[in-house]
Amino acid sequence: MTTKTTAVGGAHSAANQQNHSHLRLTLKIAAVLALISGSVAFYGCVTAQAPVAAAPLPTSPWGDRYAYSYEPKVQQGKSVPINIAVVDPYYRHDENTLKMKLYSKVAKGFSASMGVDLDKILIKKGFTASGPFPALDEITYSEKKGATVTLYPQIFITAEVKLGDTWRYPVYAAPSDGSVPVASQQAAAQQAMMRKRSAFGAAPVPTAGPNITVAERDFKMTITGWISFEMREPLSSEKLWIKKLELDTVELKGVEIFATEAQYSEVNQGILGVQQVFAGYKTTDKQLFDGKADAMADYLKTNYPVIMSKFETYLDADELLSLKEKAKEIRDRGNFKL
Repeated sequence: MTTKTTAVGGAHSAANQQNHSHLRLTLKIAAVLALISGSVAFYGCVTAQAPVAAAPLPTSPWGDRYAYSYEPKVQQGKSVPINIAVVDPYYRHDENTLKMKLYSKVAKGFSASMGVDLDKILIKKGFTASGPFPALDEITYSEKKGATVTLYPQIFITAEVKLGDTWRYPVYAAPSDGSVPVASQQAAAQQAMMRKRSAFGAAPVPTAGPNITVAERDFKMTITGWISFEMREPLSSEKLWIKKLELDTVELKGVEIFATEAQYSEVNQGILGVQQVFAGYKTTDKQLFDGKADAMADYLKTNYPVIMSKFETYLDADELLSLKEKAKEIRDRGNFKL
């Protein structure tokens, strides 16, 4: 009797343990399902945000119009009997960064602006000015004969560019002119899937289209240089007077942006077969924005008032009157080239 009772009790105990195990497993599964359900609900709430408009591509604040201006600080001086033919600053030295095609508009705008403002300073100082002329060889013989001296500035700029090591792939609004192709909806959707975070974190806010994904990286530019002012005898082009100003070295930062192409790879997805799966973006050679020209323009803008103010201090009526006598001696000797 005792043995039978013990056996039955043992059977009931084993059954109870098994029931408890099943209950614990059921509770664990229920807890996981509840957690997943809550996370999905939260995730769905986040991804339901309304799309926002993507930012437009950066544009140059200069708008390709690189013009500078300076108002002379000196008061109108008494008339000085010297006629100065002003030549736009020359920047085509070897190894001059301004010679590069990227900076050609900046260089031309700076040169033309400076020629005009040099004229203004000379007149304010009491001298007679003619020009500005685009180059020395564009001054006619009669204009050279009528000038006492020529003012021939030269500017030399060097820029060392260091490109960033890391590319970013931000989304911008596609240009309205259609100059940049919009990525296919498939690529955009697959990219969005790749960018999704864990269900326990926030999802990225979707952007309204049409949009483009670009390749963007930073750069640093270290710029320095000098400018010289030369007074020459007009007919012989012999140098009479020279002043040189060293410019500060400055480091500027910016970005450059390129168009991209969507890339795909083949992936075997079982019963679905081989599928084309989005595999990221490839940077192309098509540049959409380059901030280096703006950086150069900003550097020159900072230095422009320094340069022009310094030129004002260089001008001395007595010194230039002595140059007039020296120029006359050169002409009397007939030592000039036409």
